[in-house]
Amino acid sequence: MGHLGLNWDEDVDPSSLSEHERFIRSVDWASSSIGPPSTWPAQLHQSIDFMLADPTPAALMWGEDLTMIYNKGFEIFAGTKHPKLMGTSPAISYEEVWDPLFIDIIERGRTTGKATRHEDQQLFLHRHGYLEECYVTYTFVPLLDESKHVVGFYHTALETTNHVLAARRTQTLLAIGDAITASRSLSEYWISLLGALEVNNQDLPWVLAYSLSDPDGHGSMSDSESGTSPSNIRASSSCTLAGVAGKASGQIPLKFDRKDDQDPFVQLIKRSIRSGETSVLRDTDVNLPAWVFDVGFEFVLDRSHTALLIPIRLTSRNDAEGQNVIGFLVAGISPRCDYNIEYERFAQLLGRQLATSAASILLLEQEVRRQEQLAEQLAVNARHTSILEQKLNKFSEISNIGMWVSSAKGELLYANKAWFDQADLESNTPNLSVTKWMPLITESSLDTFQRHWAQLMNGKQPVTFEIQFKSRWKHRDADTGEVLEGHRWFLISAFPEFGEDGNLTKAWGCNVDVSYQKWAENLKAERLVETIESKRQSENFIDMTSHEMRNPLSAILQCSDNIATIVEEAKSNTQGSTLELDLASVDAIADSAATVLICANHQKRILDDILTMSKLDASLLVVAPCEVDPIATVQHALALHQQEFKGAGVEGFVQIHSSYYDLNVARVFLDPSRLLQILINLLTNAIKFTQYQEQRRVTLHLAASTNSPGESDECGEYFAPRANPQKPPTHDADWGSEQVLYLQFAVEDSGCGLSELELQRLFRRFAQANIKTHVKVSSGSGLGLFICKELTELQGGRIGVSSKPGVGSTFRFYLKARRAVPLSQNGGSQAMLAVQTLKDPTYTNSLNRTHSARSNPIIGSPTDANALHILIVEDNLINQKVMATQLKKAGCIVHVANHGADALVFLMKTTFAKDSGPSATPLSIVLMDLEMPVMDGLTCVTKIREMQESGELTRPVPVIAVTANARIDQVKQAKDQGMDDVVTKPFRIKDLMPQMWNLLEKVSV
Repeated sequence: MGHLGLNWDEDVDPSSLSEHERFIRSVDWASSSIGPPSTWPAQLHQSIDFMLADPTPAALMWGEDLTMIYNKGFEIFAGTKHPKLMGTSPAISYEEVWDPLFIDIIERGRTTGKATRHEDQQLFLHRHGYLEECYVTYTFVPLLDESKHVVGFYHTALETTNHVLAARRTQTLLAIGDAITASRSLSEYWISLLGALEVNNQDLPWVLAYSLSDPDGHGSMSDSESGTSPSNIRASSSCTLAGVAGKASGQIPLKFDRKDDQDPFVQLIKRSIRSGETSVLRDTDVNLPAWVFDVGFEFVLDRSHTALLIPIRLTSRNDAEGQNVIGFLVAGISPRCDYNIEYERFAQLLGRQLATSAASILLLEQEVRRQEQLAEQLAVNARHTSILEQKLNKFSEISNIGMWVSSAKGELLYANKAWFDQADLESNTPNLSVTKWMPLITESSLDTFQRHWAQLMNGKQPVTFEIQFKSRWKHRDADTGEVLEGHRWFLISAFPEFGEDGNLTKAWGCNVDVSYQKWAENLKAERLVETIESKRQSENFIDMTSHEMRNPLSAILQCSDNIATIVEEAKSNTQGSTLELDLASVDAIADSAATVLICANHQKRILDDILTMSKLDASLLVVAPCEVDPIATVQHALALHQQEFKGAGVEGFVQIHSSYYDLNVARVFLDPSRLLQILINLLTNAIKFTQYQEQRRVTLHLAASTNSPGESDECGEYFAPRANPQKPPTHDADWGSEQVLYLQFAVEDSGCGLSELELQRLFRRFAQANIKTHVKVSSGSGLGLFICKELTELQGGRIGVSSKPGVGSTFRFYLKARRAVPLSQNGGSQAMLAVQTLKDPTYTNSLNRTHSARSNPIIGSPTDANALHILIVEDNLINQKVMATQLKKAGCIVHVANHGADALVFLMKTTFAKDSGPSATPLSIVLMDLEMPVMDGLTCVTKIREMQESGELTRPVPVIAVTANARIDQVKQAKDQGMDDVVTKPFRIKDLMPQMWNLLEKVSV
């Protein structure tokens, strides 16, 4: 923005100003403590311009009263404090937090003149009609006048509330899951749940837990129901308070009668139980009882205006009436937060977690109860007649529960058939003892078994524990048909039997197979890990895409500036009405325009990849065949990359193999747009990975066959496995009815090649061969090869790669097509091998490796030189060239290096080096990219600081990081590792120049 600041009093067209700019001009500044704009110092005007250009919520606090002037982002952050905040002191507008938090920060800044930064600070602000809990990362940067006195502060406020609250709520869910997992009964379930809810009394200030179970703490069950599925659990008609969590008080009901049709709250409970959905209770509902919003009011300043009713309903397909409910929670919502979509998602996840855990506990509780009943029956029958023993033996032999009897020495006296099946042993295997049982158990469960066995035999106490056997189990899912399998898990219950003398005589036990339940628990844990990993991949993908979009955007901005500058200079030198440009200016404009086109195409490819990926995920991507000439398509693909071939100095060839002509291929039915998309991705990669090699050559091959190349054993190993081998693509009527052909394509390059480990990572979503790929070369979205694989298989083909490190790579794929006309009508004869070449013979490497010393003095500070001497360290040749051109136009003397290692070699030839003589190259400052091949920017600046410490460099080297990594933590990391300052792409040279001079002034003081 150029309309404020020093140009405040000029006549400016209001339509050229933003709404926020017009608002700032409308403020009665004459009535403020800093007076009218005409009296403001130039520093204040400049600071306003800088602040308005800052995309971060930012504000100026000027003068003794810290009068506020802020940008559009800070207006949104301020909420209802805007517009009164503009032109006033924050001590008044932020009185709820100013004294306890910010007075010391301001005084420290005025005393020391140093900036401060505070991350994720908790604040309670009046911004939307209530005292709101929020988290902010803010900075206070003192602004110094010419006499080094603090005249104000530059303040930024980046709100991180959503991030902090999400982490806190996720931790709450994990804590609840960990606590409930150890429960073995419903009574323990309520105790564990309420204890875990005490951890987070910020999002849930108070919680009331009501149980619908019977007085013994078990889910009610009708006499006719004997199954073990949690769908057989039936809730009782009474709702009893199981406990409270947090700061709860007041007239809390101890019980509800679900048969009471006159109580509105009971009706609400019934509706929520029937639907299984969380109900939101608001104090504006006149039908709700007052006690709901009085709970916990005496402990806080504000009462909760919103509460939740969360039913804990077990999973069941046939539960339309909500009978499978063990209870519900009534929970207060924090009066410091709005009940928004994130809060609602937290409540939903909490309800699902409680329901799943309750179902597992009920299953376990029922199994333990049955085991106890069986064990009791066994003990009774042992004292009865031989007839009863025979009946018991018969029962145990047909039971699916493993039953066993051991002597006091651990010898197996009896085991039924189910026990031998569980152990995967032949029935009645002789001479079994506890020492021979242990090899049946996995190593991870041995300690558990030995500890409980000692408690049973030596401690003479009943035991119940879970262990894992080496035997396997299988289960076919009724819904999906998927076969589940793994090691068997058993819940073992055993108790001792004593003789008349009180000594241990036997141990009785039974094993219940709980393999499926353990599989379900592990699946839940795996899905949590998958969710976290998906989030990490998403963040990495966003970082990578941001980097790849910002790099060409920076070059586009600078090229646009270059064109505009040339035109403006030509206008100023034109006498008449005709604009005259010299040949050099025309070449510069053409070169800038070509650069803009290359960068725009790069961004378009990334966006195309993302769009294609979204269509693949939604199953909306289709193949549309039409009649095409394959040779023309591959020639077109090569022509599309003409600028990239030229800029990278790479030779491009098209080679048509004899098999294509042997089969007399003319025109075929296939989808040319999908074929072109694959070729563009592969050619782009080939150019990127070949441009830095000594030999730069890319060849596009075309061949044909009547048999599928993937059918042979050799090719079957070469091509990557299909993503979905169960659903091969078919050809409908749109593909014609002529002969089926398989067109074979290959993109061969002389690039850096791939190792075996890198080859394994290819063709995966978001994957690149090497985790440093985006550092070594300008990468894309990480989706290109994955999309190529999907598009190839959609067209009846497969894709694969062969490569050798240092030699090159060949990406080969084939597509299924049909002739467009009968073979008899082709009329062609076998042609000679055709090769098309695309080459730029005038290509030269743009790296400036030698520099002659200038006649001006040795650069020590900006006061003893007429111009800035700058070293640009940038691996992207386009950005390197554009930046160098712009800096030279700004009057700078520019040197370039392709990576950090080149930069270190160049530094030893400059006036910074020890024992530098009069022929040393002058240097003022270094502009360094972060992500580069050979040596990245962070490693390079670390080496530079080490060379300063060792004396190889005699004084600090000013280094500014120039990067597309724009996240706050990335900028902080760059400064922590030695960067003096950071400039994020895209940027303008006119903004960079004062930043460089300011840094040089600091280091020369």
